[in-house]
Amino acid sequence: MLRISFEYICYRILAPHRKGYGIHSPFVFSLFTNVFRKDDDENLDGIKRWRNELSRQNLYIETEDIGAGSQISFRKRRSVKNIIRWSSITHKYGRILYFTAKYFEPATIIELGTGLGISTAYLSSAVPSAKMISIDADRAMHEFASAKIKDHTHNMPEFCLGRFEEFLLSKLNNAEHPLLIFIDGDHQYEPKEITTMIDKIREGYDVVTGFRGNRADTWNRRFISKVYNYLFISTFFRMKIRDQNSGFKAFDTKFARKMRFDPTGYHGIHRFILPIAKYDGAKIAEIPISHFDRKAGKSYIKTSTVPFLFLSDLFLRFIPRFRKDIFSHRK
Repeated sequence: MLRISFEYICYRILAPHRKGYGIHSPFVFSLFTNVFRKDDDENLDGIKRWRNELSRQNLYIETEDIGAGSQISFRKRRSVKNIIRWSSITHKYGRILYFTAKYFEPATIIELGTGLGISTAYLSSAVPSAKMISIDADRAMHEFASAKIKDHTHNMPEFCLGRFEEFLLSKLNNAEHPLLIFIDGDHQYEPKEITTMIDKIREGYDVVTGFRGNRADTWNRRFISKVYNYLFISTFFRMKIRDQNSGFKAFDTKFARKMRFDPTGYHGIHRFILPIAKYDGAKIAEIPISHFDRKAGKSYIKTSTVPFLFLSDLFLRFIPRFRKDIFSHRK
């Protein structure tokens, strides 16, 4: 044990690749030296001081906790220092976020979840020329960040108060990027697999949806999903899709506009998003994706209510709206 500990200490001190030696890829070497090995500059020193000041504040905030929720505190009334300690990005990772943004110099930065504005400060300070947009549905967090951050960045962000989906349609209509990708925010999916979906879109598909082969959910949720996909998606809609309800999908932006996609206006019809795409002439691909245990928050859908929600959405919303499409495709 002592020998292993000694070897590890020697490795940490003497390993040559800590300074970039032995890294052959020019891109990786450039990323390593310009992001991971950079020393803090004046901007980072200022943000670090601000973060340390907040970590000592006993000011209390009435949070709304719209997202997955905190695993540490279930109270809505939380102190600033508690939020800094448990919910805000640390300086160790904040500086990586800062240098990463500085290295790639994006023209637009969109942050989903403002919090107290710490990560917002890291991002906006890194690229003063970028358009910085930060979205959060928690009013108290929104007001705190927008009031405090102005003294800690040269690039005043555009703060948007509301749920992510409220801004999705307006951003979609103004989007210049050819892709639109959806991923649930409950940490059950692997964002790295976005590149696989992009590759399929480039092959000519309009929609790419993920199939959770090793789904990390309870047996009853898996059972209901299998019944739904077999009876309705495969049999009724005649689609070769095994996992319609996957929360990981990619759409070609032009095709999404053609669908008149409105996440706030479907009101239950989102459960049939792939059949709708089919009726609009989509070329759909399904690819296997990773799926993990849910680490935070709870689903708002109860297993016992799923059949009733589905049937009411099917007969009261979907069929009346898409009756002609359903029967024309079944001929």
